[in-house]
Amino acid sequence: MTGADAVKPLLERLDAREQAMTDQAERVRAQIEELTARLGELDEHLEHLRITRKTILALR
Repeated sequence: MTGADAVKPLLERLDAREQAMTDQAERVRAQIEELTARLGELDEHLEHLRITRKTILALR
């Protein structure tokens, strides 16, 4: 067995691990994107509630 033959299984394991980590990172990025969008929606609703409160208080 040559040195290159001995290294091949290690490189294959590294490739598999790298792919698994890449897949996981992509899933987390997608989750962050979804959460960021949801947070934007919630912030918009909160702002509408604040405006409504200010309007009602101004009419008193």
